[in-house]
Amino acid sequence: MDQAKSIESVNRKSLAKTGREASIAEASTYCSYRHPAAPALATKGARYASGPRSGRTSLWALALLMALFLTLWVSNRSSENILEIPQHTSNGPEVPKEAPLSLTRDSQASSIELRADKKSAVPQSAARTDGIGSLRGVLLDRTGDGVPERWTLVMSPNTAIRTPTPRQELRYDFEKAEERFTVQDVPLGAYDVWIEAKGVNRRATPILLVRGSDSPFISLELHARGYLEGFVLDEPGAPVADIKVTIISTLGWDRSTRTDGAGRYQFNELIDGEYQLLIGARQNPLVGPEEFSFQAPSLHYPVRRVPKLGSARIHAVDKTGAALVGIRVDGFAPDGGILGGLSDSDGFCLVNNLVPGRYRLSLRGVGDAAGQGVCFVNAGERVEIEIILRD
Repeated sequence: MDQAKSIESVNRKSLAKTGREASIAEASTYCSYRHPAAPALATKGARYASGPRSGRTSLWALALLMALFLTLWVSNRSSENILEIPQHTSNGPEVPKEAPLSLTRDSQASSIELRADKKSAVPQSAARTDGIGSLRGVLLDRTGDGVPERWTLVMSPNTAIRTPTPRQELRYDFEKAEERFTVQDVPLGAYDVWIEAKGVNRRATPILLVRGSDSPFISLELHARGYLEGFVLDEPGAPVADIKVTIISTLGWDRSTRTDGAGRYQFNELIDGEYQLLIGARQNPLVGPEEFSFQAPSLHYPVRRVPKLGSARIHAVDKTGAALVGIRVDGFAPDGGILGGLSDSDGFCLVNNLVPGRYRLSLRGVGDAAGQGVCFVNAGERVEIEIILRD
C-alpha cells in the first residue's frame, strides 16, 4: 500500500512537471504568434513574455500610419479644390476692341471723364456710334433740399473718346421737379453728364452710348455747393483789411471780394473745379495767381502774407477848389504798385493796401477835364494829396 502511494505520488509529480512544460511550450507558441520577439522575451520572465510593451509600440506605429494617411488625403483634397476658370467663348458677332479707359479729372471741364491711354487710344468706329439712342435716369438728392423745381440736364461731349462725327453739347430743361427723366434722339457717342440748378454742385458722370447699349440708365446725385475761406496778413502778422481777393474759374468766370477787419475773406456757392486765386490788383497782384482744386463742402485756404502796405487819399477839385464827384483816379508805381478808384460825394478817393513807393497819379473827369500829380506812399502810413482838374 505504501508502495502504491509512493508510485501515485511520483506519477502526480511527473504529471505536474509535464503540465508545466506543456504550458510553457503553449505560451511560447502564443508569444511567437503575437510578436516575433516572444521567444527571446520568454527567457526573461513572464513580465516580458506577456508582451504589453510590444502592444503599445504597435499602437504607436498604427497611429503614425493613420496620421500619414490623413496628411496625404488632405493634401490631395486641397489640390482638387484649385479651380481653373475656363475661358468663355462666344459665337456672337465680333465687337471691335476699344482703348482701355480710366477715370480722371479734366482740368478744363472740372469733371470726371472717360480717359483713354494716349498711346493706345482708338477712336470709336462709325459702326458703333452711327445712330440715335436715348438716356434714362434718376436724380438722387444729397442736398437735403429735394429736387429743384427747375433744372437742366447737360450732356457735354467727352474729350477722351473720338467719334467720326463730332458731337455737340446737349441741354434739356425740366420745370416740374422731375426725379426721373428720359431724353430721346441722342446721337451715339461718349458724354459727360451733369445737372445745372440753383444751389446744386456740378459733378459730371461719364456715359457711353453705342450700338448694343444705346439706352443706358444713369443715376445722378445732387450735391450742395461749398465755400472757400482764408486770411490775409502782413509780414509782421497783422490782419490786412479791405484787400481785394479774386478767384478765376477754368470755366471762364471770376469772382472778387474783400477782406474784413480780421483779414478774412470767403466765397460761397462754389462748384467743384479748378481755380486760380490772387490777392491785390488783378493786373499786378501781391500774391498769385495760385492754382488750386476745390471740392465741396469747404476749403480753408492757407494764410497768405503780403508786405506791410500804405494808403493814399486823393482829393479831386476844380480850379475854384470845389469838390468833383465821380472822377476817375489811376496811379502807378515803378515797382508795380497800382492805384485806382472814383472820387466820392466829397471829391475824395481813398485807396488802401498800396505797395510802398512813388506813384504817378492821373485824374480824368467829364469832357477834357484832367489832372496829374505825384505822391509817395510809405508802409503803414496814409498820404493825402489834392489835385486840381483843368480843361
